[in-house]
Amino acid sequence: MSPETRLKVLYIAGNGRSGSTLLDVVLGQVAGLFAVGEVRNVWDYGLIENRFCGCGVPFRECPTWSAVFRDELMASPALDPARVAAWRERFARTKRLAPMLLRGAAYTRHPSNGIRGYMDAIERLYRSIARATGARVIVDSSKWPTYAFLLSNLESIDLHVLHLVRDPRACAFSWRRTRETEPGVYLDVQGPLYSTSYWVVWNPAIRRLFADRQGRYMLLRYEDFAAQPRASIDAVLRFVGADGATTPFVSDDTASIAPTHTIEGNASRFAHGRIVIRPDLEWQQEMSWPSRAVVTAMAWPLLRRYGYLGKREGR
Repeated sequence: MSPETRLKVLYIAGNGRSGSTLLDVVLGQVAGLFAVGEVRNVWDYGLIENRFCGCGVPFRECPTWSAVFRDELMASPALDPARVAAWRERFARTKRLAPMLLRGAAYTRHPSNGIRGYMDAIERLYRSIARATGARVIVDSSKWPTYAFLLSNLESIDLHVLHLVRDPRACAFSWRRTRETEPGVYLDVQGPLYSTSYWVVWNPAIRRLFADRQGRYMLLRYEDFAAQPRASIDAVLRFVGADGATTPFVSDDTASIAPTHTIEGNASRFAHGRIVIRPDLEWQQEMSWPSRAVVTAMAWPLLRRYGYLGKREGR
């Protein structure tokens, strides 16, 4: 399939509490880019549980998502939502990361384990989203490196991976706080040992899987995005070939946000109106020293790699 006919997906890969929801929402304001949030969960969180769309209405009442799932590409008995959600749990969880790293694309071609059914389902989903919305680029903040790997092995998808990294101490501090994902639904609370164990596995894995794909991998630190949001968004748009597109910024740190149709993520996906983007450095004063010591010890080599030690720390 030629590059001109493939669907471009900008995939935000990284850990939870790294600012991916905010980044997704801001990018979704750009003409031609359609933000879907953590669309890997659309089958259960959307179709089965009928949670809220980012536009503020229950998923099954959203006209945009209704159009997506009325599309002829989705008219298949094999696309039972519970079945596809079960496939996701079977084929895209972190426990599948080692086989993906070891076997590469061969992992997606096993004839007997059913993975092709799941890959067909997600391929149909992205193509249907593009048809229903007219999007030239789908912005997906699903984050999991495993799910990104499956997307990268779909012939019809031109995957661009935006590797979003945030200081693991800031992530761990954020994971200790109770956060709503929508009214009455709260994100899990995680301890520093648990959250950092994912941080030290996922970030090297993302780099290993995608960094050598020339022109298809970009590293962005959350701290740099928060410090210079307009310039960071401009750089991301150049990365996906949308140079010169009008962004929602009314000043270097303030964006005018309209509702999006994002699935899952924190409550910032419901934000609209003018929002100011600035660094969140509360962890530097409020994080307990034992928690900070645990995270720093676990992530030490990667802290240095990503510029979180020495004079750049805390930027």
